[in-house]
Amino acid sequence: MNFGILTYIFTITSILFLSCSYDQDITNEKSTQVLPEKAILTPQEYIDWSSQPNNLLIKEKTISEFNYKIKYLPTEQLVINELNKSNKPITTENINTLKKEYEGMEYFEMRVQVENYNDELAKYLVSDMSEYQTRIAYMAFAMQNNIKLSTEINNEIPCKLFHFERTYGITPYTTFLFAFSKQDIGNASERTVIYDDELFNKGRLKFNWSFKNIELPKIAIL
Repeated sequence: MNFGILTYIFTITSILFLSCSYDQDITNEKSTQVLPEKAILTPQEYIDWSSQPNNLLIKEKTISEFNYKIKYLPTEQLVINELNKSNKPITTENINTLKKEYEGMEYFEMRVQVENYNDELAKYLVSDMSEYQTRIAYMAFAMQNNIKLSTEINNEIPCKLFHFERTYGITPYTTFLFAFSKQDIGNASERTVIYDDELFNKGRLKFNWSFKNIELPKIAIL
């Protein structure tokens, strides 16, 4: 998986998605556990479900004026989004071909937004251009080091792929796509994304998923 493909994943998922050091693993977390009624969904049904704000793929925290939202991206969603975008038919062959592009990694998308602020995130309460450039450099090159994954099997899984989408204030949020090795995750059913926020000093944030006894929906082959 190269960074060109990673950037493409970021683009197609973005279309549908949506001064202290304390631990924020519980406070102000919004979480729901909603699965569709059917285990097998048509492509459109899968898109509709995965785009809902109340599905179990999305975890969200609000700390002061900052909102952090992370979405777990199943391989099925990445595949179907890419097939739709490229106008290719949803066939077993096409699905299996694309799955090979994504196998080996688990993907997440994080959006950070400031309440009632519509400009570029890096400009929020910035004192001068030097501070702004420092923030941009952190988001582009250093932020990956402050993101890791914890499971019931492995307490510290490093972030292997990372992409910062710079929108120059076009959107009221800033989006980051990152991924972890499935080999490191193994057969774990629990996922906790840990983000140490050094950008706005909001401390350690934890976002928890549990897939124990949960089967995510599959795509019906047409």
